[in-house]
Amino acid sequence: MKKLITFTFLIIGLTGFSQESTQSKKWVVKAGLMMSSVVSEAVWQKRDVIQNEAPISPYVGIRGAFGKKFIFQPELLVSYYKLNIGGGVFNNNSSYNENSTVNYNGGVLKLSVPLLVKFKIANKVSLHTGVTTSLLMINKDKGIVTRTIDGIYSAPVTTTTAINPNISWNPAVTLGMEYELNSKFYLEARFNYSPAFTNGLSEDSNIYDSKDLGIREKNSINVGVGYYIF
Repeated sequence: MKKLITFTFLIIGLTGFSQESTQSKKWVVKAGLMMSSVVSEAVWQKRDVIQNEAPISPYVGIRGAFGKKFIFQPELLVSYYKLNIGGGVFNNNSSYNENSTVNYNGGVLKLSVPLLVKFKIANKVSLHTGVTTSLLMINKDKGIVTRTIDGIYSAPVTTTTAINPNISWNPAVTLGMEYELNSKFYLEARFNYSPAFTNGLSEDSNIYDSKDLGIREKNSINVGVGYYIF
């Protein structure tokens, strides 16, 4: 909840950004495709990587520009993609065997706020770099945790439970390029890299007790087009 409140205030702050440097200020609507390298993690006495996926999804957004030579570009992007991930860990105890798996087959809603600085390197070519902060939200009704215990009872016992809703905080370093087609349209491509896993799962809990599933984007590539609205 604290992450969601912080994210909301960040968006509000962007919308109220100072109106200085009007000479180069332009607002843009943009759309394109994003390919992400997604890692899912659950917790079983320590963090365990479950599976990698590489979904491709559309994105839409809006961008501002403030400044002259070095232009500050705050953005707000929205995207949605589907995941089908699963995996687990096997705990071989001296008295019994325990196998727990987590499976998620559903969507991920991604809200991103890139904070970038752009500068021209040629007549129609610009580079931009900065940080992108994202929230990755999954649907708790689309995931289950399965736990099987063998060795305590006369036959293996299996139980299932729904995962907890989980919002993962996903910061990334961003580097990209733009090419102006004309006074209204431009093409863009960018690469985002997330150096750390930051979903906040506890290392002291286990998959069955916490029922938490974290999603992280290790990296992503965006390719799209922008349109200057004013």
